[in-house]
Amino acid sequence: MSNKKRTNAEFFIVSDDAFGGWKSAEQDFSKFMKFMTLNAGTFNITKELSFFLCLTFPDIRGAVKVLDVAADGADAFELRVDLLKEWTDEFIGEQIALIRRHSDLPIIFTVRTKSQGGRFPDNDLQGAFDLLLLGLKHQCEFIDVEVLDSKCETFLRLYDSLVKIKGRSHFIASFHDFSGTAIWDQSIPGGLGLPVQNCVVMSDKYLQLHPFGDSIKLVGKANSLADNFALHRFVNHTVPSLGMKPVKPLIAINMSMVGQLSRALNTYMTPVTHPSLPVSAAPGQLSVKQIHETRTLLGLIPSKKFFLFGFPIAHSMSPTMHNTGFRTIGLPHNYSVSESSDFSHVKAVLAETMKEKTFGGASVTIPHKESVIKSNILSKLSDAAAKIGAVNTITVSANGEELFGDNTDWLGIRKAILKRVGGVEEFHVIGAVIGAGGTARAACFALQSLNAVILRVWNRTAPKAEALAAEFGGEHVTELENLLDGSALASNPVHKPTLLLVVSSVPGASQADFDIDGLFTCANADAPVGSVGVFVEMAYRPRQTKIIEYLRLVERSNISWSCVEGVEVLVEQGLEQFSRWTGRTAPRKGIEDAVYANYK
Repeated sequence: MSNKKRTNAEFFIVSDDAFGGWKSAEQDFSKFMKFMTLNAGTFNITKELSFFLCLTFPDIRGAVKVLDVAADGADAFELRVDLLKEWTDEFIGEQIALIRRHSDLPIIFTVRTKSQGGRFPDNDLQGAFDLLLLGLKHQCEFIDVEVLDSKCETFLRLYDSLVKIKGRSHFIASFHDFSGTAIWDQSIPGGLGLPVQNCVVMSDKYLQLHPFGDSIKLVGKANSLADNFALHRFVNHTVPSLGMKPVKPLIAINMSMVGQLSRALNTYMTPVTHPSLPVSAAPGQLSVKQIHETRTLLGLIPSKKFFLFGFPIAHSMSPTMHNTGFRTIGLPHNYSVSESSDFSHVKAVLAETMKEKTFGGASVTIPHKESVIKSNILSKLSDAAAKIGAVNTITVSANGEELFGDNTDWLGIRKAILKRVGGVEEFHVIGAVIGAGGTARAACFALQSLNAVILRVWNRTAPKAEALAAEFGGEHVTELENLLDGSALASNPVHKPTLLLVVSSVPGASQADFDIDGLFTCANADAPVGSVGVFVEMAYRPRQTKIIEYLRLVERSNISWSCVEGVEVLVEQGLEQFSRWTGRTAPRKGIEDAVYANYK
């Protein structure tokens, strides 16, 4: 037996520079190890409404450019291994690695047999389980296990071999009936009018699948609209009456066009398609957008109002960002600017929409980020908002009666930086903040989260810089050109490469008299050769601020600088807001395209 046969884990390295090179491979491996070693029990998705996208490409390599668009609103990818052009270990390992390289969504590893609507041979149970074992070794978060004969000795033996290395992976015990004879509820006619003994009784199938999965997937074929009503009764009445413990998540849907209603009503991990995919994985499959639109027509998704509170905000890109997101995944909501410098206006709008039960959430910008905390209208603050002392995001409780305050500015800063450097573990991190307002507080919090061992703050008003630095355990400097001088750069006891992270939170128009050359010349003179720097601009008007223009024109010998435009941070924090408000992963590509197309 080879060493490969004995291993319980496998990691495939995509080292092609076209897909990110070795730095990206290191990030991929970090995610792989985190899942494998995290002591958090069986993986699951616990959203109120969840979807997985069924990938039907014969080779992911030629499809990576559409993955981010195809995944709009989805919570996981299903890799249909049976539809791949090759079933070799190496090829499948590469497919998994490519998905992980281009998305953080979990993977459902599926080998669908011909009798279940796939392409893998029905008579090769050993081969199918060998592939499932490969999915486990690659640490796929979900493994789809077909249960066709729960008493078959070969099946039970092979299933036990999977369980031995299951780890945190979530088993979906699945069964698909393509005969059209499924009976969901024996009190409602179904099964083509055949005798029960000639039909597939789904309650029996549920009992057979229950021991083998962390969740259960039952798929029938609707012959009439009544089959959807029978399925609905099965989920809400029959399954609870069976009394099976523990209660497990259930995917229950009907195939065919007339069965599409069941897909809209299913709430846990509904399989979905997307127009960018070559084919749908099953008859009647819908997109996330179509399901949201259907649920809206059925009254299951009420239209909500979202706002931006602040002044001046007439030219904000936030409405473009969020309304694009809503439209892209079919949500009926609307985001609008509610401009006023008077906080009593904010309170009035919140009171009215909370009373109407139409309030969905809000963004908060100057001058209200701190006022919203002092006003006592929020029932709870996130840890980040409490530490930062500023709220830029308001969410509402599920019952519509309480308001919560959060801050996503720091996450926008953090994510933009990590896109440039991958991880910070290998660096000696030095953080610096220009400004001392509410956004500067978020910057300090973000830099601390990135393991900054030194944090320095400069502001025109020295007492404000001093107070901010003291609160976050940093130090203030009196001259901008000394923000990154030798006293900050000299101490590096761990002898790691130096990473300088600089965040400017002052308006672009206020940078005209900054000694920018002095700041970066001083930093370059004192920094070790091979240092890396990331400058984050929080101002997004103008797009090219004076500091960004300077860094892009002037080359430095000791520090390799990259720049983050303010509009990018705006988008990153907005994507976080969108997810908090809707419970859906924001459609990044569509939002980014809309923002940059409309940015002036």
